[in-house]
Amino acid sequence: MPLAFTVYGIFAYSLIASLFLLVRNRLGGNRILQGLKYGLSCCAVWVVYLLEPLPHVAVIDRITYPAADSLALIVMGLLLGWLLGKPKYLAGLQKTAFPILPALTVTACFFAGRMIQYLIFGIYSSFDEKPLETVLWCLLTGITISCASAWLSLHISNGNRVKRAMVLGCLLFGVDLILFNFFMPLVFDADIPT
Repeated sequence: MPLAFTVYGIFAYSLIASLFLLVRNRLGGNRILQGLKYGLSCCAVWVVYLLEPLPHVAVIDRITYPAADSLALIVMGLLLGWLLGKPKYLAGLQKTAFPILPALTVTACFFAGRMIQYLIFGIYSSFDEKPLETVLWCLLTGITISCASAWLSLHISNGNRVKRAMVLGCLLFGVDLILFNFFMPLVFDADIPT
């Protein structure tokens, strides 16, 4: 099983790292700061997903998994910036307002989708035992995803809204969260000695 973790980790982090190339041209700051910004945006999404209240998750796991993944994603971001960032980004681009309406729309869609999954499809969750905690997690996750998406959409190379939405939805967060969700069965299936 350690070989599966290693191969999967290399594959997942390589794909997530390659997505930096889509936003690096418009990230401000020096190369290290560019990478840090990207790493923190990925980190925020992963951390809120790891905080989902699930029946099997021990309290210590709610601290250790986010801490370990955060460190890995931040180091990845720093290395990406250092190795692949653009030197001294030109500050002459116009400032764009944070897109509040799209962020609220993404939050509402995420929240509605999770409620449908809990109430109609009965996905594995703590919704029945901890409904308030689960609803708060849904709101926090929706807000985090929408803010990260809205912020990153400001840094995708020029293009129309549909192009930026496809890049963000399919590539940045689609790939990121699909890889995250496929990793969890490996974790649960592994017989890791404690």
